[in-house]
Amino acid sequence: MTENHELLAKGIDFCPFCDRISLTLPKVSHLDTKTQICSLCGHTESMLEFKYLFDANTKKKLRERLAIVNSELKRVEYKSSHKSRYLKLIKSLMISNLKQLDV
Repeated sequence: MTENHELLAKGIDFCPFCDRISLTLPKVSHLDTKTQICSLCGHTESMLEFKYLFDANTKKKLRERLAIVNSELKRVEYKSSHKSRYLKLIKSLMISNLKQLDV
């Protein structure tokens, strides 16, 4: 049993995005609209979406930011973690945006 599972068994919440202990998990992840995450990670998801999806309106910006997302994905320790799945979603949406700019 991992440390986080032991904490959950004791009734202590941890955020699946940042893996930190949290008193409450008041936000719902944009990834699946049901996973509860801490407030800081809720803000992080919103800011990532704005920066990487809505504020990248040129091919150059999108490619630069896609490289950042790819490097962050390589650094994620657990490939099946919430953070990894979220970054993969952002990456797929960015690739879709790039394809639309090519049209």
